[in-house]
Amino acid sequence: MGMIGAMGAVASAAMKGGQLSEQEKARFVENINLANDAQTGGMALYSRRADEAFAKVQ
Repeated sequence: MGMIGAMGAVASAAMKGGQLSEQEKARFVENINLANDAQTGGMALYSRRADEAFAKVQ
């Protein structure tokens, strides 16, 4: 489902001359994350959280 949403955002951007609004960008990232989570059995979520925590410590 996430990949379908991401492809929809790409198609929408192509029709608008390659520009995505901030809301579309956020939805695109969310959809890509959903697709990654589905492919990795949810482990990508833990990786993203660990990366965010590490970035805060740095």
